[in-house]
Amino acid sequence: MRYLGGHVNIITLRGLSMRARNDELYIIMECADTDLHRVIQSKQELTEGHRQYFMVQILRAVDFIHKHNVIHRDLYVHRCDIAR
Repeated sequence: MRYLGGHVNIITLRGLSMRARNDELYIIMECADTDLHRVIQSKQELTEGHRQYFMVQILRAVDFIHKHNVIHRDLYVHRCDIAR
């Protein structure tokens, strides 16, 4: 993920932190304002232009990771972070 962070539509991995005592792994990523699920569930009307914009961004990111031999198996709207 760190190597894929150079793409504008892919969130950047900032670091990893481990606590061996509790067998915990913390993934530190850049902060996003919201996710696509919250946008869809909001009262704001989404126009066809909005929907097209989101689809293009998602498809660009998926195309980029596929070109780098990475497959995302759980692509859900609540995992699509959105920044302003």
